[in-house]
Parts: sequence; C-alpha cells; structure tokens
Amino acid sequence: MSTIQILTKQFEDLNASFKQGSIQYGEYMKQHTKLVAKWKKAYKGDTLADIVRKAGVKITKLGRGYYLYTGLNFTVELMEDSCETTWWNVCIWDDNVDARVHENFYEYNQFERKQDVVDALFQFDKSLSE
Repeated sequence: MSTIQILTKQFEDLNASFKQGSIQYGEYMKQHTKLVAKWKKAYKGDTLADIVRKAGVKITKLGRGYYLYTGLNFTVELMEDSCETTWWNVCIWDDNVDARVHENFYEYNQFERKQDVVDALFQFDKSLSE
C-alpha cells in the first residue's frame, strides 16, 4: 500500500470513529491535524533548496545581499544589486571567476529573485557535469 492509500484509510477510520461518537471533537481535531500534516508532507515535491542540497551544492551567506555558491564544478559569488529597481546577478567580474561561468552569464546576468539566479547557476553547473 502506498503512503497516500494508508493516509486515506486513516482519514476514513478517523471520520467513522467521530461519526459513531467514540471520540470527542477535540481528540478528532488533534488527530485530523496530524493526518493533514502527513498528507501535505506526502504530496509535497522537493523545493529548489532541497534539490540543490541533495546534489551537494552549498549556498553560504557572506553578508547582506551577498552569497557564495559552492557548486560541483565551480564557486562564484552572487549578489543583490539595485539602481532604480532591484535584481540579482552573478559576480562575473571578480578575479577568481571560472571562465566558463563568465562566458555563460556575460550576455544575460539579471534575475528577479535570488531563487532564479541560484537555479540558473545550478542548471549550468549540472550541464558541466554531463
């Protein structure tokens, strides 16, 4: 039986017990809340942070708006930058930047969210490993 089938059965059993009056409302809600949490966890897909972490990539905060991406094939800083608007970019002009990273992000290096730049770095990092 899958996890979802087991949880469905537990929900059915809990509802039947409550309808029969064998458990009080407070106990029903306590058990129902626990089952809902298990259900959400079973259906939850991996977030980008989970995927990156499982791949062995680390993102370290260096300061306000500065992070260090330590990937599988390279290490590079990313930062929040602003003028009239705010965006995130890869610090491709640092002295120790891998030439492949500089070349890949030279044409387009503005991302709306930190998550977007991390995803772009991670996808590029994975493509170098293939």
